[in-house]
Amino acid sequence: MRRGDYMLHVFIERTKELAYEREDTVNPIIEVQCFGKRKYSSAKKNISRLADELWGEHIFIEAKNLEKEDAE
Repeated sequence: MRRGDYMLHVFIERTKELAYEREDTVNPIIEVQCFGKRKYSSAKKNISRLADELWGEHIFIEAKNLEKEDAE
């Protein structure tokens, strides 16, 4: 990889059967970390243990003038 500008594109399509303890429902949120930055999806409310939940969200993280070592 060369020094330059980079963009990470994450498509969050769906989650299925989220694992957790002691609760019948959860309020999940997805965190993506890259290039020293953090981005979050929207939060879903009251998702049950066996739910197949559609997110359909895009997360973009940009890095400008990134050094080769940091990109790798």
